[in-house]
Amino acid sequence: MATTTRQVLEQRLSESVGDYESLTSSASGSATLTDADLAFFTEDTDGIQGWVEITSGDADGDIRRIASSGYNASTKVLTVTSNFSVTPTSASSYLWHQISPVLKRNAIQRAIELLFPSLYLPIRDETLIVDNLLLNPSFETGTFTSWTDKGSPSKSASTTRFVHGSQSAGIAATGAVEGLEQDLFLTVNIDQIVGKTLRVRGWVWDDASDSSRLRVSFDGSSFTSGPYHSGDAEWEGPSVHYIDAGIPADATEIMISCEVASGETGYFDLVVAWIDPIHRYTLPTTLVGDPAFISQQVDASAPDGPYRPIGHGNPPKPGRILRIEGRDYLSRPASDTATVEVDGARVDLIVARALEWLYQALSRQSRGEERQAYREMMREAQGERLELEQRAGIRMTPMSADILRESYTEEDASGRYLVLSTWR
Repeated sequence: MATTTRQVLEQRLSESVGDYESLTSSASGSATLTDADLAFFTEDTDGIQGWVEITSGDADGDIRRIASSGYNASTKVLTVTSNFSVTPTSASSYLWHQISPVLKRNAIQRAIELLFPSLYLPIRDETLIVDNLLLNPSFETGTFTSWTDKGSPSKSASTTRFVHGSQSAGIAATGAVEGLEQDLFLTVNIDQIVGKTLRVRGWVWDDASDSSRLRVSFDGSSFTSGPYHSGDAEWEGPSVHYIDAGIPADATEIMISCEVASGETGYFDLVVAWIDPIHRYTLPTTLVGDPAFISQQVDASAPDGPYRPIGHGNPPKPGRILRIEGRDYLSRPASDTATVEVDGARVDLIVARALEWLYQALSRQSRGEERQAYREMMREAQGERLELEQRAGIRMTPMSADILRESYTEEDASGRYLVLSTWR
């Protein structure tokens, strides 16, 4: 996806308001910059006002306001109202702003937000799995959040060997049978599930036989074990690595383990477990508004697809990945090098909307004729923004919701939820 840095957006916005001067100092102090080129802008002492932003050297990123009597025309020295964080490098590049650079940055951030949904970031989330009780099933966060160590394994997040998402759990057993485990005992009501079947499915990779496998324990001492990996240095999926175990009345835990034999290394990914249907799921926080499309993994042995919409003839199936598609705000860059996911004419649209917001903010800080002038400029920027939004290829194609027949969303103080209403 093409991107544009905040620095480029700021420069374009500054150029649009006639407020972009890039200069280089010849000397500096704790609160001063010396630059002979300032003589090109004024011959008057105190003739330069506004802000300076250091863009290179030791004080890179510092923004300081120029003091009210901060320019000496004879010495070409600028004095700012407070010391720089460190004394700038003598030959520092800097920007001279007559409008606060902080206000310009705020304008860019607000423009990105206000242009939603004309501009948006397409979201495709596959973190929800039908009926799954395990947290972090694809080992995507940390090393590895929600899973605890069995023994003292050496763990690694493999970004080159994985089945789903962007990484898998690498487990090297160093002195005994070791691995990762997660206890579901506290997340389900034991009184209601005694006699029901716990089903566990997962993906395992190993290059040694009789080394890596899934296991389940209900008391910490006896185990129901899945088959060992064959050792053929390939991923083996849920058609091989599965466990179906009845839950006893005296269960004190529901422990799912990914285990590796001493001296060996195995990899695990997309490990899921379920007992009963789950109808309510917390939607990803990256999603703004309702999902546009919801589809389900067709084949448990093919995590990358195909996917089909949930509906009549394709009800939710335990252990299958849900693909949630929708929209999020474009990234709001927090540093000069951070990026937003647009380029070309869409950059022009963000700048036009930022200009509109900036002139509105400046009008609120002004009075009389100056306020009126800013309002006129705001209306001009608004006209340019509206024209750009109507131009072919700039406004992004809307996503039409297609999920209401078999599911719906709801919201409370804790978040937004997907409710699968299809009968199962």
